[in-house]
Amino acid sequence: MTPARLLLGAVLVGPLAVNGFGASATMAAGKNALFIHIGLALAVLTTANPWLRAFCGAAWVSFFANGMHSFLFLGLLGVCAFAVVHGVAARLTMPEWAQVRVAILVAVTFQIAWMAMQATGYDPIFQPVDHTMQPNRQLTMPIIGWFSNTSDLALFLGLALPALGAIHWGLAAIVAAVVLGAIRSTAGLLCVVVWILAGAARIGRVAFGVALATCVLGGAAYMLWRDRAPQEWRPTIWRAAAGIIATRPVVGYGVNALDITAVIDSPVGRWNFLQNEWLQTTLEMGVLGLACAVGYTTALARRCWRQWREECVVAAGMLVIVSCVSIPFHVGPVALLAACYLGRLDQACQHA
Repeated sequence: MTPARLLLGAVLVGPLAVNGFGASATMAAGKNALFIHIGLALAVLTTANPWLRAFCGAAWVSFFANGMHSFLFLGLLGVCAFAVVHGVAARLTMPEWAQVRVAILVAVTFQIAWMAMQATGYDPIFQPVDHTMQPNRQLTMPIIGWFSNTSDLALFLGLALPALGAIHWGLAAIVAAVVLGAIRSTAGLLCVVVWILAGAARIGRVAFGVALATCVLGGAAYMLWRDRAPQEWRPTIWRAAAGIIATRPVVGYGVNALDITAVIDSPVGRWNFLQNEWLQTTLEMGVLGLACAVGYTTALARRCWRQWREECVVAAGMLVIVSCVSIPFHVGPVALLAACYLGRLDQACQHA
């Protein structure tokens, strides 16, 4: 559907919205909610990627099928925001993309500076919290920057590596060292490994072989050294999630429904995230959403695999891999970087 036709249809159906649309309580609120949805749909059409538009459509279907609650609307907004950022990134010129790289460098520098301050035991804004998320000054301040946990921080810093490496490899090497030395995160480790292997592959086969052997041995040592509990939790959580998915397999429970209408009570406790982007997408949007995500990934890989030297291809590889053990597209700042990389890559493939 073209934007013009959508707008024509909107003029006809706009007055027809009733109470309950988008969790509206009054007739006026329902019509305003429909206006917001029309605007979102027009914004989503700014992206030229058909699979991404289909993914947004699947998010809307799931939203409608699950009662159009306000918490689901927040999730839908997130999906549409990703599509809009993706569409804008796909239209950036080379000088504009260079500016985005510099912005990523500034953001990463700020996070590392804040981490250094937290390492001294001082943080003027944040306080350590206990397992119930209540502030407790008697606890040691964790090194998390401006994120709520080390995993999200590691994802952000790790995904920044390709852009930083495009500015200067030394900048990326410093950040990679921070991720490996100061943050215990499997997702962060995987990002660093992908960046190292991509850099070694550019040098030659021998360098790639040495890097691969080093990463395998180092990764094995890391997994033995770190707390193994999360590795044991994941299969348990995934099995519990599979049982929930089976109850609504086609359209899922809606984006942002996890821990509200879709509750994961597993033998290792209650979880509001699944540590697997593919599985969480299936729970939220069913096989309809998963098919769109797989279609987007497959189509992009088929068009772009020859451009493996491109920084955005490296970032895309990181996203595919870490999505198996984390939820990068559900962490706002990480999803922002992902939309920038993938939008830029989509544009590069169009003109390749």
